[in-house]
Amino acid sequence: MLPGLTTDCLETLHELAVEGREHFAAGGGQPEDLFAAPCLNDNEEWLSFLAELVERNALGWI
Repeated sequence: MLPGLTTDCLETLHELAVEGREHFAAGGGQPEDLFAAPCLNDNEEWLSFLAELVERNALGWI
């Protein structure tokens, strides 16, 4: 697992929540029916898991 791939940025959020909704609507979907899942790095349980994973695999670097 690569921790760098589990984070998001404003550009990604915009692409998923705004542009994704536009594409969904252009394909015939109702924009209000599109659900954009919340980002993992905004969840305390996920952050704790990730910190433990890094500590366990840092091979003494921390």
